[in-house]
Amino acid sequence: MNKQTWISAAKEAGFDNFEIYQSVKEERSFSWYNGQMDAYVTSSVTGTALRGVYAGKMVSYATENDEDSRMDQILHQMKEQAEAITSEDETVLLPPLETIPAVTGRAWKRPGAEEIRGLLSDLEQKISAYDPRIVQVTHLQWQEETSGRQIT
Repeated sequence: MNKQTWISAAKEAGFDNFEIYQSVKEERSFSWYNGQMDAYVTSSVTGTALRGVYAGKMVSYATENDEDSRMDQILHQMKEQAEAITSEDETVLLPPLETIPAVTGRAWKRPGAEEIRGLLSDLEQKISAYDPRIVQVTHLQWQEETSGRQIT
């Protein structure tokens, strides 16, 4: 998605204000069962919410498919949505506020798949050796998630 192109096209289409809110979520999950990797899943999802003021009416549109080729269609649908609003209340988008990034001094070292495989294997062995009554470790899992948001 070329955000500046979308904002320029929205302005040309008659939107007074327009913003793009994107959230990105990436996930990696490992499941371990009976001495071996049972499942390895990765996913990455970008969600986009568009919001604008057209003819004094606030409208929004949410999608996971924000390809530039859909821009005209989406802006047209947003305009139709604004034209269907019967409320007389005018709305305005507030300008962005200044943000200060949080600095913790810590850095997360993302382990590789082999490191995680070794960790889960060692953990299963330690759990099994802990008590003779433990017959089987039924489920071990590693899961990590990163996410971020941006408003343009």
